Amino acid sequence: MRSITPDLGVVVIRVDAQAGAAGVRPGDVVRELNNMPVRTVGDLVQLADRLRAGEHVALLVQRGRTATYLALETVRR
Repeated sequence: MRSITPDLGVVVIRVDAQAGAAGVRPGDVVRELNNMPVRTVGDLVQLADRLRAGEHVALLVQRGRTATYLALETVRR
């Protein structure tokens, strides 16, 4: 992932199989994780570090003009 600007979010560069199955695509812009704003890669990492394996999360992504929530399940690291 790569930060765009503090107002836009984080753009997805590559997608693993699990995220792809949940609907995440390269080029998506991550705006929120569990209703918390994501403005930088650091924001996303901090929020993700608080998650436990098997927890369900809501990811708000912007794809073109459309914003949509995707449901993902976290995995063990």
